[in-house]
Amino acid sequence: MAQKAKSINLFAAGDDWRNLLSSVEEQMTIYYVRGGAQNGPPCRMGSHRELEKLGSSDSGNANGDQTYLCVRGDADIEVRGVDQRNGGRMDFVDQKTNFDTVAIKTGGQFESNVLIAGQIGTVSESEWSLRAFAIFQKEVRKRFEKVKSYYVGKEALKLLRDGWRLTANVRSPEAYDLSLS
Repeated sequence: MAQKAKSINLFAAGDDWRNLLSSVEEQMTIYYVRGGAQNGPPCRMGSHRELEKLGSSDSGNANGDQTYLCVRGDADIEVRGVDQRNGGRMDFVDQKTNFDTVAIKTGGQFESNVLIAGQIGTVSESEWSLRAFAIFQKEVRKRFEKVKSYYVGKEALKLLRDGWRLTANVRSPEAYDLSLS
């Protein structure tokens, strides 16, 4: 049977993320690791305070920003080796081999007045990942406002009202940005 991805699309500034992740950390024992290609063994981060550049986007594109895996506190991380077409091998950390995880793309501020979309999701159907995703979903619904197909944090909503662009990709036409109208 095919896995069914569960995801929440959102806009969150730094304080929105800090408040959300603090609440999740109070409810369950977790740690974080950087997802994607690895240049060595994955580094465990025991708190959201250790996540690099939380609330800021380096690429201006939701698909190009860093992914973190939120991991069950007592789970080990599996690194998946992938043979490359041009030879060699790259190591990856993702949900394909780490079932007790929820993936987080934080998005965040790009340049002076752009906020890039983020996402929380899981493709795993493990009991832990579904329970963790439900906690994230409950906290997002409690703390964020639904605007069209996105959940928008309090700080992000203020930025939207102040004229910032809220978008998944800074290179997309502004017609595709989130708006209140």
